[in-house]
Amino acid sequence: MIAPRRLLRWAEVTTALALVAIFAAVVASALQDARFEVVNASGEVAEVTALWRDRRRELGRVAPGQRLGFTVDDEGGMAFAARFPSGRTLASEPVYFTDGTAVIVTVGDGGMDVRHDFDGAPAD
Repeated sequence: MIAPRRLLRWAEVTTALALVAIFAAVVASALQDARFEVVNASGEVAEVTALWRDRRRELGRVAPGQRLGFTVDDEGGMAFAARFPSGRTLASEPVYFTDGTAVIVTVGDGGMDVRHDFDGAPAD
């Protein structure tokens, strides 16, 4: 039989190891670049542009139903613009991002939805 004192010590050690593992996972997540996923849920091709600080990234043509992912090693507010062959344009409000952030941008027929993805899973 294991002495109660040893069981208590074992519980302390496993708890400490679990806390170290959780801390390491949080730190590793924070060290990753910000991730963005653009989803075209509209019925037509969209030319999408990401704009932040004094920078811009032309994401190119995103077909209906297509997903496009990219990362940014920066921090700030990012806005998105979409231009359609019909001449229609959409623009989003800026969303704050930093290392470890995941953002999903949905381009739709009625507008753009930009939101943080707190669980880190890709959009459905």
